[in-house]
Amino acid sequence: MWRPAPMQRVSLLVLDDELLPTLGRLGELGALQVIDAPSLKGWPDGIRRPDVDRLVAEYERLSDQMRRVVGTLGLTISPDLLRPATLAPQQMVAQVEADLSELDGEVQRLLDERSAIADQLERLEVVVLQLELLEPLDIDLAELRTLRFLYVTAGLLPVENLSRLEQSLSEVPHLLLRLGRSERRWRVIVFAPRTRQQAVDAALRGAFLERTEIPNDVSGLPSAALQQLHERQRLLLAERESIGKKLTDLAKERHAELLRLASSIETNRRAVTALRDCLSTERARAIVGWVPEAQADRLLSDVHGRVATLAWYAEGVPTLRASEIAPLAPTKLSNPAWLHQFEPLTSTYGLPTYWEVDPTPIAAALFLLMFGAMFGDLGQGAILALLGLIAGRWSALHAWRALGPILVGCGISAMVFGLIYGSVFGSEDLIPALVVRPLEHISLLLGIAVGYGVVVMSVGFLLNIINAGLRHNLRSVLFAPYGLAGLGFYWIAVGLAISVGLGHVAGVTIGVVLLIIPLLLMFLKEPLDNLLGGKSLSPAEGPVYFLQSGVEVFDAAIRYLSNTLSFVRVGAFAITHVGLGLTVFTLAAMLAQVPLGRPVVLILGNALIIGLEGLIVGIQALRLEYYEFFGKFFRGDGVPYRPLVLPGFLHDGKP
Repeated sequence: MWRPAPMQRVSLLVLDDELLPTLGRLGELGALQVIDAPSLKGWPDGIRRPDVDRLVAEYERLSDQMRRVVGTLGLTISPDLLRPATLAPQQMVAQVEADLSELDGEVQRLLDERSAIADQLERLEVVVLQLELLEPLDIDLAELRTLRFLYVTAGLLPVENLSRLEQSLSEVPHLLLRLGRSERRWRVIVFAPRTRQQAVDAALRGAFLERTEIPNDVSGLPSAALQQLHERQRLLLAERESIGKKLTDLAKERHAELLRLASSIETNRRAVTALRDCLSTERARAIVGWVPEAQADRLLSDVHGRVATLAWYAEGVPTLRASEIAPLAPTKLSNPAWLHQFEPLTSTYGLPTYWEVDPTPIAAALFLLMFGAMFGDLGQGAILALLGLIAGRWSALHAWRALGPILVGCGISAMVFGLIYGSVFGSEDLIPALVVRPLEHISLLLGIAVGYGVVVMSVGFLLNIINAGLRHNLRSVLFAPYGLAGLGFYWIAVGLAISVGLGHVAGVTIGVVLLIIPLLLMFLKEPLDNLLGGKSLSPAEGPVYFLQSGVEVFDAAIRYLSNTLSFVRVGAFAITHVGLGLTVFTLAAMLAQVPLGRPVVLILGNALIIGLEGLIVGIQALRLEYYEFFGKFFRGDGVPYRPLVLPGFLHDGKP
């Protein structure tokens, strides 16, 4: 649980004819992460990378085309919907491309029709606005088209060209009316003297105005013409709705075919991507990858039983030096199922390498503890847990499903602290406080928060010492700011602060003397490390080093203080949470005489606290965890474990 699952590097040598069946079986097992074999050293001459770049590019293009078609039809094809597909990259690419292009063409034809209708509607809108402006004149459109002294034109103008048009017409007598705009274009109408028509037309051309003249088959008074145009708009809208229905029907009719094509594309795309990372000779192929140590024997025996292979192991992660293995071995966290739900708290920051402790168990406990302490309320916590339960079981979005268990944990933690604080939906009158009421014991609560910060900081120190030991870095273990010297300085400083705070000043002098020892160890870490290694600083390096080391030690001491005091916000948010509840009840009391005023305020107020403050408290808990805790020991440079999984082969989601 505390370390990533041990990995072994496996190499499989197969005949050329057995390559695709082997990849198919590996994809079915879903345990091997294929790595770039040509980048590894030690292979004999004559071994090369398979020439499949063109095939990879073809499947990437088909995958993009499939996403576009599916998105256009308003469908979602998630990986768990994909079906078994034929694994034959060379043969399938032409067939899939033909079927997908035919379907894409049908979709594109409907989209083009809908786009043309949208353009007609936008142009009609300009004409309608123009006629509505002219309607009070009560003039026949035939006469309007032959006006001798007035020139009138309208159209669609790109938004960015409006100022250019106004500048071009600045020397011409005119009236430019903006009738409205869409996202990209203004609807405008221009009036000018007929004698200046050429100048106006030149300005309109320069501004790229798309003219929308009144159709010649629309005649009579503007009011009658408007009726004709409204009827055209109605017909066009009906036609657009019909096209939308055709797209919906097409999505239903071709859904099975889309699933088949998507399965073929994704299965073969993943296979050729893995194939690109293999090695090739005239007749043989080599597949190299990482597999969890616990599954290595089963994987090899299974593949041996199905295809003719020659297999051998490289050394596993535990026996290789960090410099050799860290860039290559992927990280597979090995937490129990109940803790697996909280792994995003760690993976959002980074993944541990095989030379780090997996902080997920501690991170989950600290996050839930801080959230509950800052959001302590029995009723609101119950609502939050219920929302998490709903999201985790019934949400259609994967992100919400993943967040569900964390919300449940946060809700339960908030309920526990609600009992400690005696708070139910912001009220402190319904149940007694088991331990403390935040508003009545502010100093005590802030002091507990600082003490909690000391504990968290100390755990961070200890984990950094363990990680440095795993990396065999004695210097970091002994002399680093978050090593033994830093921990000694921190604990002595905390002890001195407690003694002074309690009024016990007798031992302060001894404490200050003791404080100097770890301070000197951190300050002299380079000379001491060189001394252990039989080296020494050169005279030229001395002054520069001591100046730099002094700044680093001073910076570390400031960070110890600021990081510890950052945990005051845990107590401060707990107090703020209670204050917000009191504010809601005060507003409800003020509106008690208004019908339904009190219950509405209480419901909306609690909903706002659960939604808004719950989000803020979650962010603050993550901030304290990432900056004040993870920053002490966790690098998070691990590479995620992504085994080859071919859709349709892995049915239950487990290898």
